[in-house]
This record gives sequence, C-alpha cells and structure tokens, in this order.
Amino acid sequence: MVDLLPDNVEAIQTFLRDKGWIGPTSTVSSLAPAGEGNMNRTLRATLDNAADGSPFTLILKQSVPFVAKYPQIAAPQNRLDVEAAFYEITAASADVQRYMPRMLHYDNETNIMCLEDLGDGADMTAGYSRTSDDKGDSFNVDHRETLMKWLASLHSVDLDTSGKRDAFSNMEMRKLNATHIFDLPLSKDNGIDLDGFTSGLQNVAADDYVGNAKLIDRSKRLNDIYLGKTNSNADTYCLLHGDYYPGSFLSNDKTGVKIIDPEFAFRGPPEFDLGVFVAHCCFCGISLEEIDKALASYARLFDRKLALAFAGIELIRRLLGVAQLPLPGDTTLAMKEEWLKQGKEWLMNWN
Repeated sequence: MVDLLPDNVEAIQTFLRDKGWIGPTSTVSSLAPAGEGNMNRTLRATLDNAADGSPFTLILKQSVPFVAKYPQIAAPQNRLDVEAAFYEITAASADVQRYMPRMLHYDNETNIMCLEDLGDGADMTAGYSRTSDDKGDSFNVDHRETLMKWLASLHSVDLDTSGKRDAFSNMEMRKLNATHIFDLPLSKDNGIDLDGFTSGLQNVAADDYVGNAKLIDRSKRLNDIYLGKTNSNADTYCLLHGDYYPGSFLSNDKTGVKIIDPEFAFRGPPEFDLGVFVAHCCFCGISLEEIDKALASYARLFDRKLALAFAGIELIRRLLGVAQLPLPGDTTLAMKEEWLKQGKEWLMNWN
C-alpha cells in the first residue's frame, strides 16, 4: 500500500497513473504539506505535463490508523469513507457544494482521496488573534454570516430521500471525539500537563473544573446526546459537519470562503455544530452581541440552551484537553479563566 508522504514521489506518481487520476505521461514534480491538518496526511501534488484540461495541482488526503498530528492516538482508518459520502451527497446541493472543494476521486482500499486544489488560502485560525471584527481579517463578520448560511443549507440536506442516512453514523469517529470532548478534560489523572500550556492553568482546572461532579454530570448528558444514546429531539437531527471551527474554514481572494475536512460528519443535533462555532467565536474575541448576529443568519429553529451547552464544553475541552488551539502567545491565564467561566456558566444553565 502506498504511503502518502512528501518523499514518496515515485510511488505516489505510479499510484496516480495506475488509477487513471493523472495521464500516463503526467509526472509529479513535487509533494508538499497542504495546510495544518490534524487527522490525516494531506499533500499538494504539483504536476508536470498534465493532460489538456487537467489541473496542475491536486490535493491528496490519506487516512491512517492514528491521528496524523498525534500518532499516539488511534483512529479509525476508514474515516475518509464518511468524508467521501459527504462530498457525494452535498454535490446535489448547489448552496452547499459551491463553498467546498470538489472531490475528484476516492480509493477506499488505500484510503486516499483526491480533491480540487483551492489554492494557497489560509485557514481562519488567524482569527484567534482577536482582531477578527475588522473588515478583511480572518473570520470577520462577513465570513461568519456566510458560514452560518452555509451551515443552514447543510442542515437542510435531505438524508432520507438520498438513501444515504446510514452512511452517516460515523460512530467510531464520534466515540474518539467524545472521549476528548466530554471525558478527558474533566477527568482526574488524565495525564495532561496544563502548566505546559499556561503556567497556573493546572491549579485553575483542579480548583473548579477537573472532578467537578455537576460539570461531569452535564458533560455526560451531552455525551449521550452526541453519541445518539438520548434521542429526545431526534426529529430535528440532520447532517452535521462535525468539526465546525476556524481550522475547517478557508478563505482567499480568488475562491472566497470554503469549508473543508468533514471527516467527523454525522447525523445528529444541529446544536452541536452551532455550539462549536459559538465557542470559537469566543476564542476569536467576538462579543456575544456579534455572535447573536451571526446566529441570526442561520435562520433555522434550534435549542439555544443546548447549543450554548455544547459551546460551553467546547470552550472547556479546548483549554483543558489535548486538542489545544493556536492561540496567540500573549494569551494570559486570566483570559483562559474567563473563557472557562463562560463555558461553565453555559453548561450549568442548560436544563
């Protein structure tokens, strides 16, 4: 099986030719990392002698049996099957597809996907610099409006008519995610050195969060909703992106806003996507008033308290868990305490 690694040019070129993804005389002149993805190996392939009408660059993704950024964490190797199904079903919705790259090919034996290259646009994690309310900056007000309207279009995709409903259980990925969202951040002896991120954070966590029975109870209840163990509002369930945060958003002058990386997609409560989005608005320094304006662009009914509860646990897990964010170097302990307090408040106000 071919490994999608930057120095494996000859083997990858042979693979692409054998699959018919590039012409028999096309050559791969270079392979380079494409973005800062966590889950998968992702490379940009630059081609020479591309056939007429063929692209000169391609994005290649491969899922491996671990998290690419954290090789010590096991992950289901077939996760790109769900991403492929996501691209297939959303291709029928113009309002969804035009904000995503096109999937060109997928080989489930090698777990390699070939996508349209959207160019050199950066993801929107620069929004964590907390200047994102300014026009033109990453994750600005126009971006947020577009992202909420796109999410409403995604949540309106009819899974039942498509016959693809069963393709979006994605239970193994949900279990992996659930551990890192709802369990580890609040667990004692989880092995996470929080002072290695910010001095004093370990004590803050120990005093008010880790081992807090009330928070753990609410987190477990959210976990049950996320994993489908509790289905009280199942009639509102829809197709979710599953990882709706600035690392999944791209923007450049040529393509505008694009959404990528739906490998965590599943059928579930819309409040999960909304809550994750709200939490990351907080990390980007966006006021609650501006967050409400963005949510107004969603224009679909949802349970606000449940969405904020998911936002609360997302705030907590991004500060006390393994999956840390690229926050600015001047992010202080006091700032993190404020985010944690907000997360706790939203969790405790739910039900």
